[in-house]
Amino acid sequence: MKTALVSLNVSYIHKNLALRWLMVTKPHHHEAMIFEGICKTPLSLLDDILLYEPDVVAISIYIFNIDASIRLIKAIKEKRPTLKIVAGGPEATYHPEPLWECGIDGIFKGETELVFWDQLEGKTTQGYQSDPHEKTEILKVDLKRLEEYPSPYFLPEDQKDMGQRYLYVETSRGCPYGCTYCMASLDRQVRLFSESYLEDFFKQLQNSKVKQVKFLDRTFNISKTRALKIAHQCLAMPEVMSFHVELVGDTLDEELIQFFVTQGQDRFRMEIGVQSLNPKTLKAVSRVSNLPKLLNLIDLFSSHHLKQHVDLIAGLPFEDLTSFKQSFQGLIKLKPHEIQVGILKLLYGSELKEKAQEYGYTASKYASYQITQSHWMSYKDIREVEAVALATEKTYNTQKLNQELDLVFQDEQLIAFDVMRTIGTLIKDLSHPYTNQALYHAVYQGLSQHIDPVRARKLINHAYYKNSTLCPPALFPYSFDKMRINKIKENLNLGHEVKHLILIDRIDGLQGHTCFIYGSKGTLKSVVLLDESDHADQKGLS
Repeated sequence: MKTALVSLNVSYIHKNLALRWLMVTKPHHHEAMIFEGICKTPLSLLDDILLYEPDVVAISIYIFNIDASIRLIKAIKEKRPTLKIVAGGPEATYHPEPLWECGIDGIFKGETELVFWDQLEGKTTQGYQSDPHEKTEILKVDLKRLEEYPSPYFLPEDQKDMGQRYLYVETSRGCPYGCTYCMASLDRQVRLFSESYLEDFFKQLQNSKVKQVKFLDRTFNISKTRALKIAHQCLAMPEVMSFHVELVGDTLDEELIQFFVTQGQDRFRMEIGVQSLNPKTLKAVSRVSNLPKLLNLIDLFSSHHLKQHVDLIAGLPFEDLTSFKQSFQGLIKLKPHEIQVGILKLLYGSELKEKAQEYGYTASKYASYQITQSHWMSYKDIREVEAVALATEKTYNTQKLNQELDLVFQDEQLIAFDVMRTIGTLIKDLSHPYTNQALYHAVYQGLSQHIDPVRARKLINHAYYKNSTLCPPALFPYSFDKMRINKIKENLNLGHEVKHLILIDRIDGLQGHTCFIYGSKGTLKSVVLLDESDHADQKGLS
């Protein structure tokens, strides 16, 4: 029997761990091959799958790929009507109806690594639905059983591009929290892979070409002792490797905090869910947090320049637009590395989905099931949040303007949400594809509606040149006399290898200029602060 194991991922850099578990649990007499494509071009896999001539096609379905997967399923059925196609994954488990409608032959529900191959052989197993009206148990697997199989992380077929793709790793399954908007809350029983299993994993990782490891654990710090040990094992890996972990910030132990602050700055990227700063909202979604402790932690991590990614969700119960503005203001003033501004998605299987009518939710019928309004937020409010999300992603999270925006938002009279909404609306209106200059001009226009245009110009100019590795076209009209430029070169002891000097106003409030120095090939060599007399100034913000 030949089985094509198929997944459509967001991009090439991602890969599907579920398919790799099926590969290592596969009996020797079965033949199987992994086929991975991207959601934007689902039919690019069609010919490869059909040329393989499988007896079964098994597709891994998630919220981000269900629409693309349905296109692929329909195309396969059109070419090979009798070819058996089965599906698994969270979206297939909790929202199978669209799959049945497109002609799927069966659905695996839950963690079915240990029954998958038996079912394909025609044996009777749990966790498999062959008819939409059939009641089927959602399975959980004993992790000790999985540990008996070879590691799914270092398959021979993955070796050629290990350094170009994320390595997704799970040290546990399940989540101890019951957040009503989240699918993870459906499995409250936390199960851990053994320490010996993880030690074997790190031995293999040590000699691999992996550069980025993403731990899939819903709560990396579920156990302080265990988390600290894994974190130290990560640091023992080659320095080229970085690690992504998801933390519950208000339960983070002091020893772990000090580890990240003193040892983990360059190697770890931390995802910290905040969701809202409204206590009533957090209580309503079973996400009660110690907010003062959580905010102090984010502030501490920011002061040590840790790469922390914090989340907000607009549209949760009891949070209107005014409240959400306060949540956004409270987070952005802490200067985290990234802020993800999301809008509530009514996920199938989640408790909030069941309470949609009670809370006045309307949502898209199609993935990702984003809400369009609620009792607390109107359609217009949601559109405003979308504009803020766009501006935050394009300006703050890219690090293009985070330094400058942090300076802007030191003014407590400014409402950060309103500023970002204006900027986001202007970015959205740009003709695609737009140039880098167009982006900065849009930000300048938006910022000028909220602060002094002269100051806005200084800030945008600074960000523009700071982020240009090659000497770019001037963003605003620009001229300096040649004699002055030559004098500055003399003051700074610059040689003939310097091709361009760009002078812009300083952004730290002091007199003088910021000097961007570009080499003979037009590449940015250095940035120097100049005082009023055009000499190097060690004071101030570059």
